[in-house]
Amino acid sequence: MCNKELAEKAYHNDQPELDTQKHQMVFEHFKPAQAGLHKTGVIRKLLLKEYLQVHPDGYSYSQYCRHLNDYHKHMDVTMYP
Repeated sequence: MCNKELAEKAYHNDQPELDTQKHQMVFEHFKPAQAGLHKTGVIRKLLLKEYLQVHPDGYSYSQYCRHLNDYHKHMDVTMYP
């Protein structure tokens, strides 16, 4: 590996990279699940339960929440009237 490639890996790691299938699946799950978080009674544990029903080998609660927070950080910001 050349120095340029190594530097890119070391210094450009603030973007969520969807390099694994598991990571891609959880990000795909967040798109429709995002709307559910705004409803009364919907909590992260419920969304995790739904995610694990489809992906039984998915992330644990702490990793799920970490990825959900990353997803929120990289969403487009919108303003409501």
